[in-house]
Amino acid sequence: MGKPSLFDEINNYLLLFYALTCFIIYFTLSGMLYISGYITAILILPGIVAIVLPLVLLSSRISSSFSETYRLDNPQPAVLGLVILASVCITLPADAIAGFFEQFKANDSDYISFLLAIKPKGFLSFLAVAFGIVIVAPFSEELLFRGFIQRIMQRNMSAKLAVLLSGLLFGLAHFDLTLMPATALIGIFFGYLFVKTGNLFYPFSAHAAYNLISLLRLHFSSEADLKKESVYSPPWLWVAVSVGLLIYLVYLLENQPEERSSGKEDGTL
Repeated sequence: MGKPSLFDEINNYLLLFYALTCFIIYFTLSGMLYISGYITAILILPGIVAIVLPLVLLSSRISSSFSETYRLDNPQPAVLGLVILASVCITLPADAIAGFFEQFKANDSDYISFLLAIKPKGFLSFLAVAFGIVIVAPFSEELLFRGFIQRIMQRNMSAKLAVLLSGLLFGLAHFDLTLMPATALIGIFFGYLFVKTGNLFYPFSAHAAYNLISLLRLHFSSEADLKKESVYSPPWLWVAVSVGLLIYLVYLLENQPEERSSGKEDGTL
């Protein structure tokens, strides 16, 4: 027999309560930092303090290591390449969905103010923001939503339903109803990657690639462009091409040799 997992030793309801507590602390700390004007710190400290450290402490209570508990394994280069390309391809469809719903939003000034606040002002600023957006945020969010919450759900329902529900929770967690459909779609895609591969490194990498694209777009956008009230909507031809490429890349992923699949233990997708 293998070592008992975290999800074997602790009641699922207690684990969900633990996840909710981490989430509340995360947003409380984020709010306190925002009010205090520590904008860059919002991108780094809450994820480390409220999510990563508590889940590290929780995993230390059992015999398995942190990487074994949350399934952080070495990636296969071919699969990693497909995952990153697929993450790039989902960017425009997500933008199109977000743009459609944002036209119904009455006031976007708070979101624009936040973007202007985190927009890098120089090289060191870019590195600090990149560390938060490309490393800390993807790692902490994937650890919580896929490596923790989705795993709990998969022990009580099918993998498909667990991916769907964790993706919807991921969308709701961004507290913006107009962005929820797009963020939920992205969360579902990350959840699919985790079930398909059984390796949290892949959804983390996809999330990091997606956030890097967003950061580069923010960095190269002028403040005047960001302040415009017009809703960004990508050309539909490019959206269609992106969707076609995404479907093809998912097909290639489906035909890759199996790694350890989380679906085999907790349900199938």
